[in-house]
Amino acid sequence: MKRPTTSLLAALTSAFLLVSCTAPAEDEVGPAVRAVRTTAGSGVPPLSETGPAPGGLQTAWRLGGDRGHSVVDGQLVIAKPEGIEVRDVRTGKVRWHYAEIRRHLIASTVTGGAILVATGSRKAIPDRWVSLDAATGKVNWTKASQGFTFPSGMQTRAAAAAGVVPALNGFNARILKAIDLRTGHVRWATGKLAASGCVIDTLDTAVRTVHGDDSLFLVPVGCGSKRWTIAVDPATGAERWRHAGSTDDAAEATVHNGVTQLTTDSKSLLLDANGRELLRDGSTCQGECAFYAAPDRVFISRDRLLAIDRRTSKQHSLPLGPYSLLTMTGDRLYGLRDTIAPGLLAPGLDTIDPATGDATTMPMPLAVGHHRFGSTAPAALRVAGGRAILTLRDTADMNWSTSSSAPLPRAHGPAELGGVPVADWPDACKIAPSVRPPRYLDDESEDAHIGPVKLTNVTCNLDAPSGTSPVTLTVAWVARTPELAKAYLPTAPLPENTESVHLGDDAFRTKDGIIMRSGRYIFRLTGTDTTALARKINQAHSTP
Repeated sequence: MKRPTTSLLAALTSAFLLVSCTAPAEDEVGPAVRAVRTTAGSGVPPLSETGPAPGGLQTAWRLGGDRGHSVVDGQLVIAKPEGIEVRDVRTGKVRWHYAEIRRHLIASTVTGGAILVATGSRKAIPDRWVSLDAATGKVNWTKASQGFTFPSGMQTRAAAAAGVVPALNGFNARILKAIDLRTGHVRWATGKLAASGCVIDTLDTAVRTVHGDDSLFLVPVGCGSKRWTIAVDPATGAERWRHAGSTDDAAEATVHNGVTQLTTDSKSLLLDANGRELLRDGSTCQGECAFYAAPDRVFISRDRLLAIDRRTSKQHSLPLGPYSLLTMTGDRLYGLRDTIAPGLLAPGLDTIDPATGDATTMPMPLAVGHHRFGSTAPAALRVAGGRAILTLRDTADMNWSTSSSAPLPRAHGPAELGGVPVADWPDACKIAPSVRPPRYLDDESEDAHIGPVKLTNVTCNLDAPSGTSPVTLTVAWVARTPELAKAYLPTAPLPENTESVHLGDDAFRTKDGIIMRSGRYIFRLTGTDTTALARKINQAHSTP
């Protein structure tokens, strides 16, 4: 009998591994629950602590339409209605997934190299916990539900840190326990955090929303009309501090590296790991105020960037920002601005030297915040491996998306414009033949300033072809190529109050007017008679 060749053996081995990884794994998760999953052979290498080179960025990959995204240890952990999907952050490709048939994902989280998947046959109540190895997707253990968890950052993400998940045994609980995600055992339990007549309340709380890294567990306690927020150390279960509030003064909270920002309708507090005030600010934030806690300083964005010494509480102000997100890689601080300049579509990614306050900026290849179509908000920024990885959440239907932006080849234009020469930007007041500003307006145009770069007349009021009230035109962005310009426009399904219209190469009508792409140019038109003017502009600028 002829022996199989080496290539045939390799093919048979590969086929066997594929089948064994993708087959339902009833034996590992119990006879009553069927799971469909794949596994990976090993983890991913760590990302280098380097940011992108100055200049233009392009989208390496973009994923969206999910219930929650978390970037941890070089992987993107995606929460879907039916289970978990884990992808390699470097490539965006799937590494492994886990789902239970005819069951719902209620909550998930990742810490200490393990992922919790809490599922139930009903959509709101988990009855089963499964721990999976984060690198490979292999099952660590499975148990009946270990209690109620606390949402963190998103409704489907449970708070977790230091390898444990905090949980309550039921309603009206007064003791918090921590489940070790590697072993399934209770690592610690607190004493009674709530006094007699008070309860730990996961529903009607002193904290509306918690964001951040869960380096402190914020436990809400209710006592009639009074509310307390108690900070618990994830590693030990020890209480670090407590803050009094009321039902009329609920707070948004963000935790990072042991520092907590509490923002209410009337004030904003910055507390260190022991509850000491680093900052009390009467000017509150609209939503989250970006901050980042380094070992020695806390950087917090207001109308300017504040650097606060964690030991002395001394403040130093830098003329930068405001930022919607802050992060740090190596010795550089990175800040995301919703727009690189007023009126322009591209957000700005600033690279900041904390020692000197010097900063450079470059455009990100997508729109964020109120400049984006729909109601999206920046949720997380990670700069590593020479890329900028940005997660957005849709505040209307809570869909999440993540994109990875990689450097473009160097070009002759300034980095602030993504390598596009200043001369390539058209003058909005001379946008097309026979289209001119009305004579009766004094302030018909606006310039844009991006660091040392000046763009003349990016916005201009123009006479409408019909002779009605003027139309305001903004050259919202100029990309290197038409393909790169498309990154700033919406994709299906279209957001609410946005419809596609037949103008230019791509065009969309929103409640604020028309956004139109002509080649590598993107224009914004607002007014009562925008369609005819849009056609004239497209005729003049439709070529790349």
